[in-house]
Amino acid sequence: MSIGLPLKSRHCKVVDPESLEPVAIGEIGELVVTSDYTVKNYWNKPEETSRSYVEIEGKTYYRMGDFRKAG
Repeated sequence: MSIGLPLKSRHCKVVDPESLEPVAIGEIGELVVTSDYTVKNYWNKPEETSRSYVEIEGKTYYRMGDFRKAG
């Protein structure tokens, strides 16, 4: 089931939740999202920030906690 396309300002990836490497098309992984407008951390909450945000290729992505097939 699809919920549609992301906004053009968003960059989305489907990654392995452990390695943060992109998964192959058809494989299931965790959805991570970033944009210039995404908050990059929680104020005064470093533990929550480290659980919720990851750096991939120099950009900070938010871990959506949703799993889906890549493709």
